[in-house]
Amino acid sequence: MWTAGSIVWLDDCDAATAGIGGKAAGLGEMLSLGLRVPPGFVITQAAYDSFVAEADLQRPLAELAAAGTEPQACHAAAAAVRELIQSTPVPELLAADIHNAYDLLCHTCGRDGLGVAVRSSASTEDLPGASFAGQQDTYLGVRRDALLDAVRRCWASLFSERAVAYRSQMGYPLVDVSTAVVVQKLVSARTSGVMFTINPVTGNPFEIVIEANWGLGETVVSGTVVPDRFVVTKIGGSVNRKLGLKTQAATIGSGGELMIDLPPERQSVPCLEDAEIEELARLGRLMEDHYGEPRDVEWSVDAELPFPESVLLLQMRPVTTTGLHQWHRQPDRSSTDHILDMMISKRFRGTGPHDGDNS
Repeated sequence: MWTAGSIVWLDDCDAATAGIGGKAAGLGEMLSLGLRVPPGFVITQAAYDSFVAEADLQRPLAELAAAGTEPQACHAAAAAVRELIQSTPVPELLAADIHNAYDLLCHTCGRDGLGVAVRSSASTEDLPGASFAGQQDTYLGVRRDALLDAVRRCWASLFSERAVAYRSQMGYPLVDVSTAVVVQKLVSARTSGVMFTINPVTGNPFEIVIEANWGLGETVVSGTVVPDRFVVTKIGGSVNRKLGLKTQAATIGSGGELMIDLPPERQSVPCLEDAEIEELARLGRLMEDHYGEPRDVEWSVDAELPFPESVLLLQMRPVTTTGLHQWHRQPDRSSTDHILDMMISKRFRGTGPHDGDNS
C-alpha cells in the first residue's frame, strides 16, 4: 500500500526495530508485553531522510554544522533549517503513504476524521547519560487536512533552539540526527498524568508514585496545577492519597489544545478511582519487572472506553536517578516538580536561559 520503509505500525515495533526512534520503540515494546497503548503508526526516520534529501537542505545543514557552539550563529542557522523544512511540501509519494496510513487507522478505529496525536520520536531519545525527552514537538487533535503540516513541524523541531543547544552542550552532532514521527489515535482523556515506579523524592524502591489531573497530562507534566498524588506500596498495595489543587485542565478544542477552569466540585474530588489506581500500579510493576529498573510512565484514562481498557499507556522511559539525593532538600514539592528541576538543570547547565516548547 505504501513505499517500503516509510510506514511501520506500532504493533510491529519493538526495541530492535530500526529507524523508529526511542518513543516509538518504547510504545512497541509495551504492546509486545500485552500492555494497552492507543493504536497508531510510525513515519520512519527513513521517510524523514528521504524528505531531507529532496528538500535541498544540504547548504543550511552545512551552515549549522559550521556554526559549532557559537550561540548567535547556531540559532540563526537552525532557524533557517526549520523554516525550509516547514515550507517544503512533503514528496507526493510519501504524502500518499501518510494519508493512506491515516485512513486505515480511521477504519481500524471505526471513526472517520479521527483526531490523532502527532509526536516526534528522534534518534537521540533515551540515550545513556542524556535527557532528550520533551525537546521535540507534539501536536494533538490533528485531522487529515492538517496531518502533513504537523509532521513537518515535528521534523523541524529537531532543530529547535532548545534541541540544538542541548546537542551542542552534550557533544552530540548538530546535524547528523534523524527523527521518526508517531501518529496515534488521540485519547478522549478524562484523567491523565505520570507514574514513577520508584518514589523519586525519597528514592524508596517499594513505592509507586502516581500524579494525576483531569483532562490531558500537560498540566501535570508542565506543573500548571498541583495534581492529586497517590503513593502505592508495591507490597500490600496500600494507597496514601493527597488531593491537589486542580484548578485547571487541558483539553482539545477546535483550535487545538486549550486550558479550561475547573468548577470547585471537580477540584475537591479525586480524579482517579480506586480500581484505576490499582490498575496503573499493576501495569507499573509489570514494566519494572520486565526492564529490571524503575520506569517513568505517562498514561491516560479514556472516557469513551470501559474499565480496564480505558487505562492506556502513552509513553515510558527509564527514571533518571541522577541527583536523587538533592531532592530530599524540598520534600514538600511534587514528584513532577523534582523531575522537571533535574531535567532542566541537566539540559541547560552552563548554556544560559532558553525558551522551549513542552511536548
